[in-house]
Amino acid sequence: MENETTLQSLGYKQELKRVLKLKDAVVYGLAMITPTAPLPMLGIIASLTMGHMATAYLIALLGMSLTALSYGKMAAHFPIAGSTYSYTQRCVGNNVGFMAGWAMIIDYLLIPLMSVIFVAVACSERFPVVPYSAWVVLLALLLTGINLIGISLTSKANTVFSILMVLIVILFVGLGASFVLNGGGAGTLVSFKPFYTSELFKFSTVMAGASIAVFSYIGFDAISTIAEEVEEPSKNIPRAIVLTCIISGVIFISITYLAQLIWPDVATFPDKKETVVFAMAGKIGGRLFDGFVFFIILVAGVSSALVGQASGSRLLFSMGRDNVLPKRFFGYISPKYGTPVFNVLLMGIISLCGGMASSFQQVAEVVNFGAFIGYMCVSLSVIFFYYKNRDKVLSPVGYFILPLCAIGTCFFIFINLSRNALVLGSLWLAVGFILLIIVSRGFTRKIVLREIQ
Repeated sequence: MENETTLQSLGYKQELKRVLKLKDAVVYGLAMITPTAPLPMLGIIASLTMGHMATAYLIALLGMSLTALSYGKMAAHFPIAGSTYSYTQRCVGNNVGFMAGWAMIIDYLLIPLMSVIFVAVACSERFPVVPYSAWVVLLALLLTGINLIGISLTSKANTVFSILMVLIVILFVGLGASFVLNGGGAGTLVSFKPFYTSELFKFSTVMAGASIAVFSYIGFDAISTIAEEVEEPSKNIPRAIVLTCIISGVIFISITYLAQLIWPDVATFPDKKETVVFAMAGKIGGRLFDGFVFFIILVAGVSSALVGQASGSRLLFSMGRDNVLPKRFFGYISPKYGTPVFNVLLMGIISLCGGMASSFQQVAEVVNFGAFIGYMCVSLSVIFFYYKNRDKVLSPVGYFILPLCAIGTCFFIFINLSRNALVLGSLWLAVGFILLIIVSRGFTRKIVLREIQ
């Protein structure tokens, strides 16, 4: 009963059902990221980097891998739900932990909302007989229903979705390779040009592309939010986080490398860069494959929304359990299903109302703000943990140098976010700071009641 003992030492008792294995956690992370994540971005990033899309994704992988290592370190020492919030409040401080958790809330709220909007828009355009609002309602009900029943059903649904997404990636790579070998595109599968073409390479544009490519990786941190539902979390959560990041990176770089060979001249892309993936699918597989790609991208959107809603509800549960948010509502677990039902319902209402009132572009502009605040806080937590436990045998490379590099990488990407994202994100933090003052009664009491025993 090592898992329960660890939770008790951290001041908690086992309430969530521990039913997931390592492979389930990896599938959970891949479903959140989605193996098909680069497909809608192919035209945008390829045009911006002037044909160096693979390099942009490689740079993004390096940055996210550093952050994944920080998450792994924290998950090994604190195998509890709450992720960024829990790590930061225990290592840096209660108030900073609250702000880190508050910043991540906007991330978890917007990821499923963004997916709902994207899928609803795509479906309403392809099937105009059914209005956009009907698609939003249908999706919100479907996602909420699955997550209400429990994490086991969510995991099973994610497994099916992940298989379909892997299938489309295999078909894309197979058809694309056949197209190139038969004289299409670059005419060769072995080329260094997707990584470097001297006359077109510009470091500034490649870094700009990398800052966008990072969007595709967001979601690996969601694995840490299910730490109390995974077997042997001290081992399996860190492994799952790093494995998910690496597997995603290999898939993304393979897709973008091949895409660049399929259509090497970015100047001939369609005017609407978001449609390049469908034009490329039609080029290598005809209309049937174009339709299949459309379908799978929709599946990816549903999968991402499903996991995003589950992760957001667990983060709210963790903050409610600590009395940071009203415990009676946010800290409630259904005796029947073993899930935070009120939080799941709240996430469903947000997806429903936000889907009716917001646009995909508006949501997409701010989705990364909370993520990078959280990423930097987790790496900062590793450094603080190292300082507080410097009498123990801890590697200064793994607990100081690498986290510091992760902070620097994330900060560089953060300051390159759009002005709109920075303004709206800052307003969200301001609201959180006001709430912090209220909850802590002007910083006169600790907002977290449980401390490490």
